[in-house]
This record gives sequence, C-alpha cells and structure tokens, in this order.
Amino acid sequence: MSRLWVARLLICGLVLFALPVAHAARAAGVDALDLWDEPSASSPGAIRVVRVERAALGAAGYSGQARFFYRGLVLEPVIKHPLRRASPAADRLERSFVVVGGAASSWDAAAAEPAGEVIAGVETLAVLAPGAQHAFFGDLDGDATARPNDPLFLNQRSLIAAASDAAGDEVGVGVLSAWSINTGAHDNGDPVVIAVLDARVAEAHPELEGVLLEGYNAIEGGTDTNLGSDWHGTHISGLVAARANNFEGIAGISWGARVLPVRVVNDFGFGTAAWFADGLTWAADAGADVANISLGYPVGSSIMEDAITYAFDAGMVIVASSGNTPAAPVSFPAAYSPVIAVGATDAFGFLWPNTSVGPELDLVAPGVDIFSLFDSPANRLGYGTATGTSFAAPHVTGIVALMIAANPELTPAEIRGVLTSTGTVGPASASTLNDSYPRVDGLAAVAIAAASVSQPSGCEVDLNGDGMVDVFDVLLFLNLVDAGDPAVDLAPPEGVIDLFDVLVFLGLFGQPCSG
Repeated sequence: MSRLWVARLLICGLVLFALPVAHAARAAGVDALDLWDEPSASSPGAIRVVRVERAALGAAGYSGQARFFYRGLVLEPVIKHPLRRASPAADRLERSFVVVGGAASSWDAAAAEPAGEVIAGVETLAVLAPGAQHAFFGDLDGDATARPNDPLFLNQRSLIAAASDAAGDEVGVGVLSAWSINTGAHDNGDPVVIAVLDARVAEAHPELEGVLLEGYNAIEGGTDTNLGSDWHGTHISGLVAARANNFEGIAGISWGARVLPVRVVNDFGFGTAAWFADGLTWAADAGADVANISLGYPVGSSIMEDAITYAFDAGMVIVASSGNTPAAPVSFPAAYSPVIAVGATDAFGFLWPNTSVGPELDLVAPGVDIFSLFDSPANRLGYGTATGTSFAAPHVTGIVALMIAANPELTPAEIRGVLTSTGTVGPASASTLNDSYPRVDGLAAVAIAAASVSQPSGCEVDLNGDGMVDVFDVLLFLNLVDAGDPAVDLAPPEGVIDLFDVLVFLGLFGQPCSG
C-alpha cells in the first residue's frame, strides 16, 4: 500500500474525527438507441439549427419574440428565456434558432456542412434528419454513524461498499463515512441544488417529497417536468437526492440536497441539442450548483458547447455520462473539457465493457445493477435496478454536492482536481480495454474538500506559494508524501514520513494565518 494511500486514509480519518456530524422497461434487456447513423441532410423537413448575425436580426426588427420571420424562414429561438449573464457564449446562444418553417428551396446541399452559408447572414450549426433519435440515455440493459434507517438501503451496494484499490473487493463510492461530514446541505441549512437534465421526474414518488424544486420543461415550455411515463429521470433523481432517514425506501447520495428537474428528453429518448442548451442555460441562471447529464449525443454542436461554456462560467459543476458504446468515443457533452466525464464499473471495480472510453474520460463509478427509484407503467412509484453509464454519473454528481456543502469556496476546476487526485485505480482485467481510470472515492473527496477551506495568506502550509492555503496545498501535500519528499517531514523522527507529519500538517492548516 503506497504512502499516498496511507496519507489519504489518515486525512480522511482525522477529518471525520475532528468535524462534528452536521446532519444526522429499460432496467433489463433494452438496447441503447443506435444514434450513430449520419442523417440525410437532403431529407425534406430535416431539423436545422442556425445562427443569425446580430446585424441581420436588427435589420429585420427582431426583438426577442417567440417566432421570427426572416428571408422566407420561420425561426424559433433556442433559448426561450432571457439570459442573465453577458458573455460571448451568451451572445451566440441568443442568436441561435431552430428552423420551424420555410420553403425547402431556400436551402441547398451546403446546409449539410457545418457553418455552411446558405442564406446571407445565416450560419447552419446542425442538420438532423426528421424523426432522428439524436440523443440517448446511458441505460443499456439494463458500518458508519451516518447509516440511514431506510429499509431498502441494503440494496444500495454501490453506496455501502467503500472505495478500495484491492483486487477482488466489492467496490463502492464510500459515502457512508462521508455522511458523517455532511449530507448535502450547507452549515446554514441551505441545500445544495442539483440540476437533473433528463426526461420526466415523477413528482408523486414519496421518496422525492420535499426534494424537487420547481423546474423547467425545455420541450413544451413552462414548469411541468412530470409529463410522460419515462422512469429514467426519476431513477437519477432518487440516486442523487432521495429522502433518507424516513423509514422508507432508499437514501440519496446527497440526501440533504434538492433536485432541480429540467426536462430535455421526451418519452422516446428523443432530445435536440436546442432543448439541451435551453435547459442547461436555464439551470445555470436558476443558480444550480451542479448538473447531472445522464444522456449523450454522438456529435457535438456549437449550440451545445456554448451552453456548456455559459454554465461553467456561471460556476456550475457539470457531470455527464460517457456513453455505452465501447467502440465509439466519449459522447457529447461529456467530451467537452469543462465537463467531468464518467464511465461505469461493475460491483468489483472493473470497467464495464460497454463504457465509451477515451482521453476525455475523467472518472469511473459504479454503474451495474444500480438500485434506485422507478416510476413506469409496469412499476408505479416503485424501485428497481438499471445498468449503464447513466447511473455511474449520478454517483459522482452526488459526491460533488457533498463536496460543495463541505466547502462552497471550491471552484469547478478544483472539484475536478480533488475527484481525479483522490480516485483509486482499479485492478487490471483481461476483459476490458483499460482499467486505469480513477474510481471515485467519496470519503476521500469530501474529506479533502472539508479540510481545504481557504485560509488567509501567510500560512506555513501554503506549499505552492500562491498566497492562499487551499485544496491545491492539500493535494500537493499528498503527492509529496507519496514521493517521500523531505519537505513534508514535519515532525520527529526525522527521515520518516508518518502519522505525526500528517497531524502537524493538519494542525498548521487549521491555524489562523498572519497577514
């Protein structure tokens, strides 16, 4: 066992000791949608997303109305609400429209090309064949003081099992002990807000009573996110924030948090990039701390990337599933750099063979036979298991919510750094292509977040000399411990880096600092 692993355990244990306890179908055999066929750009009625130059909008007298007539085309804005933050991404989003009417002769073959100029002042961002399934869900097939009293909690093996780097162990995300730090609410009682961009969320499920905030329906408009009969969004919402300690059902990973449901996919697994962009920007403007995106697109688009940039710049942590096609690259939006891309592992920490992998993949988490809420015609207001990267991503999202509650000062970049630096590397497996991706460790991540509340400059433990004592100093300390660097030999006996050095470091970290 490496010195780094020992140091992580020591810091986690000490944080747990020092901090007060803050707060006591598709499920099997259903194939993922095959979305990898290229649409025919010449198909009559193809869905087009365009961007109109600002000057052209002004010349035509556009002032934000629901529909806009321009050069024989009827355009509908992608973003249906006023954006609150001015930025280049916001400007591009405000000039993006879906073509909902117009003569087919207005377009030519150039419409198939990204950024192809078809009509003066109009840039084509995307062309999709009519009825194309161009979004998919990741659902192929498929002892602590904070232990809750929910009767079905024992079925949530991915939450009960600890993170581990030992071959053959059952592997989970280690949140039982993390709950002794917090359960997803800030010290003042305000909950962390998790946006769930998905299909319907069943507001009548008893495990979501008091959990759901008023959300947004990017498909039909308005606030009704309970339309349809799909169970996917309900399953995700339960996994991240179902009620706990209520003697009923299960426990959400961040059960002190609240869910902001955003409907961007319909009952048929269909969702446009325009719906996604509208939903994500709305969630960012509504103040969501973290977004869970358990869906994906085979290709990216400007409108999607602009929405990701807008949300990230607003301070939102964005978590997305990587996809369920092993021969395909990481899907979008997970492939975008601001997004934390999550793949799936089985109960023993091995990479799930259908996980889409690539250099964009940041973390892996349990995603096989994950137990959570259900609400479908065959399983009304019930419970069930599901498999796929869709159900790995919420494990990371829930842990992010716990981290934000423990230390609201953390930036999205710092949170990614903590998650990837504290993750364990799984055992080698002949059945998978790559098992080297970090497996999320909830206890380590939340403990580091809690121990990393910034202090004023001038502290002895400002190891990187940036004038601020923060999470990066903790991570640097762990790396120096692993390297056996004498710079972290802070206590006798000299020449040995052990528990006493960790104790001295944590003691200095928590002391007030001089100017």
